[in-house]
Amino acid sequence: MISFQVKERQHQESLQLYQINEEYYHHLEEFKHDYKSLLFSLKITLQENKETLEFLKILEDHSAAIFEKPQIQQLTNIVSPAVRGVFLKFLEKAESEKIPIQVVIPVEVKTIPIDLVVFIRCLSIFISNAFDHRVADQSPITINLLEEKEGLRFSIANKANPTNLTLSEMVKRGKTSKKNGGLGLYSAKKMLDVYENAELKIDFSKQNHCFFVEMYLASRKSKSAY
Repeated sequence: MISFQVKERQHQESLQLYQINEEYYHHLEEFKHDYKSLLFSLKITLQENKETLEFLKILEDHSAAIFEKPQIQQLTNIVSPAVRGVFLKFLEKAESEKIPIQVVIPVEVKTIPIDLVVFIRCLSIFISNAFDHRVADQSPITINLLEEKEGLRFSIANKANPTNLTLSEMVKRGKTSKKNGGLGLYSAKKMLDVYENAELKIDFSKQNHCFFVEMYLASRKSKSAY
């Protein structure tokens, strides 16, 4: 089931995702600052104890590695190694190309309600699309993956260049190009059409130039969330 909605409600949802991510990283930065201050204070008080100071240095180095890549740490919430691999691939690409990206996977993801290969292909398409068509500024690509009680929800949002294409045109074979967007969306739509428990929501806000994709996969025993 494919749903294209250009209502204000969808626009508000995409803005809420940005706000949630911004709040998460704001709190993370606060914690990092406080934690480093505590380590520094502890180091000063233990300078006379060489063995303890050496242990503290190890802890400092280990903490620095974690703080530098907090998004990679979130991948441990994904049980499937194959799905983790998809995210890791794009995080490494973002790092090497200096592309701002925010990933939020707040709880453990255990269940993929559709065929794993199809899920991975759709993930790759949606994330690649955001990478290829994002605006080259400091606006981040935001990705959320959340296992809910009734299913699995994946969403991705990115700032994109204006386009005259309608949402339905973006998912037509041969209608779009890499320059204008929609790369691979036709293939993802076609794959998800096979599943009664799969819903795809696509929205483009012309006001904020925000392209938003959400894939909801209801568990086999639950009803649609929309």
